[in-house]
Amino acid sequence: EHDCFLAGYTILMYKYVRPRNFYCCLLIGLGLFMLSVLNNGISRHADPPNGVIRSPVVDDKVAFMYADTRQGLLFDDRTNHPPDPFELRGQGSIKFACTLEQTVLPACYLLNDTDIYVPLRSIETAFELVSTVNLQAKTVKIRQTNVSIPLSKPDNHDATGSYMFFDQYDVEKRNHVKLVLADEGIPLSTQWSQRAYPYPIQIAQFGLSHYSKWAALTQKRTHTPGTLTSPEAVTDVDLLDSKDPHFVRSLHLSVDDRPTVYRFSVGASSESLLAFHARAADSKLIHSRWRYFVLSGEDWHEGSYVKLRVLRAASNPSSWRELVYACGNASPLPNQNQHYSISTDRRTATFWMPLFVNASRSKRSSVSIELARDLLRDLQKAFGQSFWRFEKTSTHSLNGDNDGLIHVELVELYAGAHGPDGGGLIRLMRLGRPSSTESPGLTEILFHTSRFISAAKWFLRNQGSDGGWHIPVARQFRERPTIEPGWVSAMGQGQGISLLVRVYNYTKDMTYLKSAQRALDPFDRGIAQGGVLSYFLEQPTFPWFEEYPTRPGSHVLNGMIYSLIGLYDLSQVSPLPEVRKRSIQLWHSGLNSLSTLLPLFDSGSGSFYDLRHVTPATGDIKTSRIIPESSLEGRLIHRGPNRARWSYHALHIRQLRLLASIDNDHAVQWSDTASRWTAYMNGTRSPHN
Repeated sequence: EHDCFLAGYTILMYKYVRPRNFYCCLLIGLGLFMLSVLNNGISRHADPPNGVIRSPVVDDKVAFMYADTRQGLLFDDRTNHPPDPFELRGQGSIKFACTLEQTVLPACYLLNDTDIYVPLRSIETAFELVSTVNLQAKTVKIRQTNVSIPLSKPDNHDATGSYMFFDQYDVEKRNHVKLVLADEGIPLSTQWSQRAYPYPIQIAQFGLSHYSKWAALTQKRTHTPGTLTSPEAVTDVDLLDSKDPHFVRSLHLSVDDRPTVYRFSVGASSESLLAFHARAADSKLIHSRWRYFVLSGEDWHEGSYVKLRVLRAASNPSSWRELVYACGNASPLPNQNQHYSISTDRRTATFWMPLFVNASRSKRSSVSIELARDLLRDLQKAFGQSFWRFEKTSTHSLNGDNDGLIHVELVELYAGAHGPDGGGLIRLMRLGRPSSTESPGLTEILFHTSRFISAAKWFLRNQGSDGGWHIPVARQFRERPTIEPGWVSAMGQGQGISLLVRVYNYTKDMTYLKSAQRALDPFDRGIAQGGVLSYFLEQPTFPWFEEYPTRPGSHVLNGMIYSLIGLYDLSQVSPLPEVRKRSIQLWHSGLNSLSTLLPLFDSGSGSFYDLRHVTPATGDIKTSRIIPESSLEGRLIHRGPNRARWSYHALHIRQLRLLASIDNDHAVQWSDTASRWTAYMNGTRSPHN
């Protein structure tokens, strides 16, 4: 209405005053100025109607939320039909057709002369932001990322201790991990192939994670864990302890000639010889709720198995499932899963252990069996993540069914009849659960120990004569020729070395150290010769150890640093001077290249994952299928820099801070870069020109 009055005033002044001299013009100008001030003052200082909350400016664009505080509601556009401010405020808003860059938005609303309602989801998508809406507090938090920002303090690094932050990793939980093999005890991946395969990087991270968890637990284990007589302190149970009153054995167990070794064998009937039932009175108590199952034995023959009958909830007996770990081969059919099978009623999952069968058929003097199973993960991998979901509360909860613990109703062993004695030996059989920080249980420690040893043994068995751990699947890399099966990764070599030197320190077995030493060979061989060594822009002064051996090199940052950490670890642990000298030379040559090339990874607002945009491939490279061939713009963008997503950017920061703690020559550069990249995660950008 002020604008209408202003227009009317102007018309009247022109009609009656008819300005023909300076004073008339001055009079009109003064009047217009006073009315303009009056109009702006009213607009700016008028309070918004009840219920309107103005949101902050986000990256030079305005994103507004609308809140009806009278009804205690806060809205955003996460629904398909965002609230219409016109309906909520009567005639106080105007609907606009609006675009954000070149994207047409559902609708925008002018709430007053300055505030505009824009769908929050559109702002998040356009500027790669994340938001959190708290309905009770009526707050909206808009952030650059939902990834935790690394602390300025670096991870403590010890070549024989915990590996970075890997004690926080749960590799088995990852979606592209098919399962952990029951016989070999290592994860199989489906990352680049529908057919599961052993991936050295995944196996190394699996072993390093369990080693780091073991290291953390052993530091905290200051006293003996509680027994079953003190339920609040119970973290594990020895199923071979005949004095344990909380379990009923259906049959007794005979003692072998060797101490602490028990024999189970086929009797007159085909029934299993040994079974453990939780007492009915205890079925709802902590004593029957577990996470880990550990078994160690010898001379198990084809047909032998151990079975655990579990309940999803103790209060629901019909929720039972069975996990079976059987010495045998899965279905020979090519389309069938070769590692586990599910019964037709989807009640029983059988994890096959062909390694033990093949070993017993070879008539070796002694065949060891080692089982270390995470019952929750086995149930989730077999029956689906959504089917067996527990992890909404703490895993240390003692009462709820939703804490990641499994109700174990029955443990049963059966001796296969195909062996010379029709049975086998067991040394150890235990159930355990995640412990409190003050008193880790023995079963949990044995579980992690078995797993990192199993991972290290895989590296011993599968190392090629050239020192490499070869990857059996092709890798399609954007803007690079496909990497054919049989390639070697510098990251896999480096993390494999880091695991082997730790297991060597734990076991004092030189076999592990010798394997780590042979793993240096691919660092001296070019990619064309099956190694991991490339040179930036073909300059011999800038060597790079490639996570993915593409030609030309891709120069992946995190893979390079992981390989350097492996070289450092070996140089600190090996007792052989020539091995230390060789690993130190590789370490320093890699550090010097990294120091020179690190500025190229800085985007001014984040970091680049690799440098493939700096060293473009020559020749005709197939464009990824996700980009339409008809879209020239899409193809050009697809060939642009490969920005690191925030989780990788945070990893870069942690890696640089670790390097600063072990490399004095470049410590200032590593530390300064990490600090600047941390600021990027808080929304800071490098200055414009």
